[in-house]
Amino acid sequence: MAFAVAQVIVAHQVGMGALEGGIGSYLLQHILISILFGAVVVGGLMALYIRYVNQELLIFVVGVVYLVAFICSQLGWDPVLVFLAAGFGVSNFSKTGHRLIETVERLSLPVYVVFFTLAGAKLHLDELRQVALFAISLVAVRGFAIYSGTKIGARIGKADEATRDFGWMGFVSQAGVSILLAAIIGNSFGELGRSLETLIIGGVAINELVGPVMFKLGLSLAGETRTSRRSITPARHLSVRPPSMRPESEDGAAKQLEPWPEHVGAKNLWGDPLQLKSAELNSRVQDLGGDLQSIVREVSTGPLREFQLDAGKYLRDLRREFLRHHRRLTVQARAEDGAERDELVTLLRSAQSELAAHWRGIVLGRSVTLAKLTWTPETMLENVDALVDELPLIVEAPYEDVSYETKEGDSMWKRLRRSTLRMRRGWRKTVGQSQPTRDVRLRALGRFHLSYDAPARLESLAALFVEADRHLAARTRSLFDGVIAGYDDIVEISTDPEADLEGQLVRLRHDLEEELALALDETVRITGDGTHRAATAVATGFVDLKDDLPTFGTLDLRSGERRTSRRFANRMRAMETLSKDVSNLRKASSAEYSSLAMELELLGLEARIKDSVTDYVLRLTNTVKRRATSQVERVSDTLQKALTVLNEELESDYSGEQLAAALRSATEATSKAAGEAARVTNELYQDLSDDTKIAPLLDALVDACRGLTPRYRVTVGQRQTGEWRLPVALPEVEVPFREVVLTYIDSRVAPKLMSSRQELGERIQPLANVLQELERVVAFNVELATAELEIVHDEAIPEEMHTLLRDMVYGQLERNYNSLEEIRAEAAGWPRMIEREMRDAALGTLETLRGELAEGSFSKSRLEAMRRAASGLRIRSKAERLPRTKRLKAQLRGGLRALFGEERLERWSERLGLTRALPTEELSAGTFAAPDVGAELPLVYRRLFAADTMEAGDVLTGRDQEIRRAESILSSEVKGRLRSVALIGVDGVGKAAVSSAIVRSRRWKNVKRVVFTAPVTVADVDAIFQDSPEGQLVVVDGLHWMLSMAPGGFDPLRRFVKGIIEEGGR
Repeated sequence: MAFAVAQVIVAHQVGMGALEGGIGSYLLQHILISILFGAVVVGGLMALYIRYVNQELLIFVVGVVYLVAFICSQLGWDPVLVFLAAGFGVSNFSKTGHRLIETVERLSLPVYVVFFTLAGAKLHLDELRQVALFAISLVAVRGFAIYSGTKIGARIGKADEATRDFGWMGFVSQAGVSILLAAIIGNSFGELGRSLETLIIGGVAINELVGPVMFKLGLSLAGETRTSRRSITPARHLSVRPPSMRPESEDGAAKQLEPWPEHVGAKNLWGDPLQLKSAELNSRVQDLGGDLQSIVREVSTGPLREFQLDAGKYLRDLRREFLRHHRRLTVQARAEDGAERDELVTLLRSAQSELAAHWRGIVLGRSVTLAKLTWTPETMLENVDALVDELPLIVEAPYEDVSYETKEGDSMWKRLRRSTLRMRRGWRKTVGQSQPTRDVRLRALGRFHLSYDAPARLESLAALFVEADRHLAARTRSLFDGVIAGYDDIVEISTDPEADLEGQLVRLRHDLEEELALALDETVRITGDGTHRAATAVATGFVDLKDDLPTFGTLDLRSGERRTSRRFANRMRAMETLSKDVSNLRKASSAEYSSLAMELELLGLEARIKDSVTDYVLRLTNTVKRRATSQVERVSDTLQKALTVLNEELESDYSGEQLAAALRSATEATSKAAGEAARVTNELYQDLSDDTKIAPLLDALVDACRGLTPRYRVTVGQRQTGEWRLPVALPEVEVPFREVVLTYIDSRVAPKLMSSRQELGERIQPLANVLQELERVVAFNVELATAELEIVHDEAIPEEMHTLLRDMVYGQLERNYNSLEEIRAEAAGWPRMIEREMRDAALGTLETLRGELAEGSFSKSRLEAMRRAASGLRIRSKAERLPRTKRLKAQLRGGLRALFGEERLERWSERLGLTRALPTEELSAGTFAAPDVGAELPLVYRRLFAADTMEAGDVLTGRDQEIRRAESILSSEVKGRLRSVALIGVDGVGKAAVSSAIVRSRRWKNVKRVVFTAPVTVADVDAIFQDSPEGQLVVVDGLHWMLSMAPGGFDPLRRFVKGIIEEGGR
């Protein structure tokens, strides 16, 4: 406020602003109103919202900031004063102010980043050099003022020696409001203001560099960093894992849940017995201490003991269910027969599901038990208040010796009063009277240290109960994770006949027994820790009371310094926390066990569908091996043998007729194998492209979900760990569990399974194309070769024809063999790829759902989005299939035609000897045409003598020079020269014939054909140049599809030309 007043006055004096009505009127309208508006309106509305709504505080605070800033800018009020007044009012005059502070602290980090970034951007080095000496002087003057002020204030306030000597070091750091005020000066006073802003920010920068170092040094010199200093909150904190199943570490190994720490606290919390000159005070305090210890014992033998017993029974119930399943598995594991071992694997799967179901029931029972608990720390606090109210209002006690001793920091007035007190003691002793007495307000002092301070300390006891249940739930997850991991390991080694399955089960039991023993020991630790916290909550105030009694009501400690009004706000805030927050957190803990039960049920579902997924994956893998992998291996081996024989036959001195017979004999087996393999792989590709083939697996998944629980009440969001303070209670939400899982399967699992099959089909399709190409090449090229050999018949074969035949037959088959070997190497990894992708699509997706449900990140909006996605998939699936009525009509029509069609009637007429009238045909020119050939001609002859082939032969006439030129350009290896050829002309047989002639003109090791039949994109063009080996011949047909008149229509062609230039020489 002083800054705002000074700003207005200076601006008026230097003529930077015109004020209507004078300075006083302006200050009243803009500064005083800003303070009132912030404290009353903004602060009051925020307090009311926090008290009665208390939802989405972070969003509410951000909205208030923007709204109030807009109002201030429109009315000319000071936003800094408005928000300072609002925060002051909410923090000091509202019981819920601490919630606002916690929310603002969560929002502060990104604001600080932006704030200091802007401040650093305004620190100009050229201007800073000019004011550097002034900035250093400003820092020095400020440091001296802080030192002097802290010394004087500490002496007046009777602070301890460490504060008087080193307290000033903690005030050197400067930021925040100083930077904001500097920015206001820079914006308000023109060039002079910008210089002052640079000076202030330069001083802030120096203070921020020196301040943290001096603060740490001051802590060390004052002894505040020693571990021996007593603190309400111990240094060791828990590290409880979040509620996700089987957290993974960086190296992939499962992390272990950290055990509950063993608490090692002070052995004597209650201090030494009080020994004052007043026997009544000693007696009263001793009785008070005994009563307080009785209250602690009631807590230890009451709620803490009940927690230990309930938790122990809960853990023993879990153990009993595990041992019941374990005994049955152990008996089955002793079998030596292989069939019984297979049955053990099935039992392991079912045991996971059954164990998850039984543990789920136990966990839900624990959830119900938590919801019924009624004990809160308020009960303990009421007993403490009752003991304090029984204390006498005033106890008359003599002064202790410490009150007569002069102290170093005493003022002259206090020294004079101590001298007077000593004179009174001497006088009364002289006349034989008792020592001077003082009035000790014992009840007020007890309320100050016990009734008003204990509620805040009891929050740690309430936090212990909350964290203990959270830790017990996490321990349950860890136990079930260990069981699932152990069962999965046994399933993996069950295929080995030499594996000791019984030994593995025994080791699994021992591991679980050890963790259960640790969990039972943790309940004992929690009980001991709770007893210590309860004792600390009241013993701390009791010890402080005993420390104050020797000097309470004297010059050293006046009665007014222990007024209960000083702690009233803290008590009311703590009481609200212990009542409302504890109740909400107990409900949240109950909902967390419901969430754990939901996870266990989902794990049981995963165990039930593992067999279905495993069987499906096994069938699909065997199908791919039988109809793809084995086919390519058989064809590749056959082709390799054929190439070896062909090489020997081509090197032999045969006549034309002999070589023709040798070529047919060498390629006959390859032709048959390629034809059969092409048919099988093409059928496999069609099956993989059919989405209906995945229906049995999806039906099995849906059937397994029918018995799921319809609904669960769980918490939303990830709850924070509160070891000594109660965390924020998360809201509860009802999750339609069964609907969520079914929707997840429809919207996530089913598309992933279909996509995996389609991707596998896309991997199979090149194999089918290569096999079809191989079948065609063997038939066509061998027939062409034998046709060439018929020219020489039984004569010697010329060298030129030998070269032509080797290129025609051996070279082409060698290229096909290289392509098959590449696919064969890739096919070796198909089984593992199938298993990985299918398991990830089914089980991995459910694991993702389990993590989302466990973390509370599953909202209603996400569920609605998943419903829409699943509905869209179902609509699309129905649209792609024929309607059921039309399909039935087509099937019925085909059946009737087969039963009563014309062909069947004619067949029955012939069998019965019935004749029919011969039809009278009208004679025409077509009647005397040559009849069609009845026999099926071989493919090679139909292609060889087709009209297109004959036309292509005519087109190639006279093109030898162009073909040789193209071949020389493509095969050239001159550095810097592009190896590319373009065929310009009308699309048709002629261009295709020239292209084929160029491809056949040389023994290219690898030929890649790309045919565009529709408009292409840049991504399609990029695919041409990806994964292209060195020396590969690429033939691109349909170049005109790379052009269009749409915006960006030349981009594909531009990318194609760029790729040719970049790939030049390869």
